Amino acid sequence: MGNDRYTLLKKLNLNALLPDHRATKYRSLWNEFLALMDFLNEEKCYSPPDTQAFQRRAKAWVAKLTEPSQGDPKSPDFVLGMCDRKSITPYIHCFTQHMAEFLDRCTSIKTPLRFFSSEPVEKKNHIHVQLFYSKTRMDGINKFQTKTSVEEILEIENRDLYFNFEYAPGPTKKVRKTNIGKKMGPKMKDILS
Repeated sequence: MGNDRYTLLKKLNLNALLPDHRATKYRSLWNEFLALMDFLNEEKCYSPPDTQAFQRRAKAWVAKLTEPSQGDPKSPDFVLGMCDRKSITPYIHCFTQHMAEFLDRCTSIKTPLRFFSSEPVEKKNHIHVQLFYSKTRMDGINKFQTKTSVEEILEIENRDLYFNFEYAPGPTKKVRKTNIGKKMGPKMKDILS
């Protein structure tokens, strides 16, 4: 997490934006998230008890994040929940369900987690989005369409990979510079001038 986001989460005055009871819930939620991120940013390899404790804390955090509303929305004692379970992104799922496994793998190769990045995954997502909008039919209504846009994207990737490995050009030849004036006869020079 970038320093700006970290500072924003740490210092944002939620009481100025939300009612007090909501601000307290959100502050608690973000403080726990910051503690989890601080744990991940440590420059060390984690022991199995550390990773299990992290996973328990992460699951408790997501349970607090997806706390449902309580009561009838029309009654005065209605308590508004936090976020809907449908709003859980793949990042949050990975954070709570798979991060302990990643920490164990990092420990097995004696490398801190902070040396790894999700940049290649982000780049791949960017490429797929570009392909979706530029080279597929975007799953439009067509009764003759037999392939989904995902299948089309995978075929495009397959063709690219095949071309890159099968028909990749060999070593490039040295570029030969030619002075056109010397190659042309006197009549061509007169025509071009």
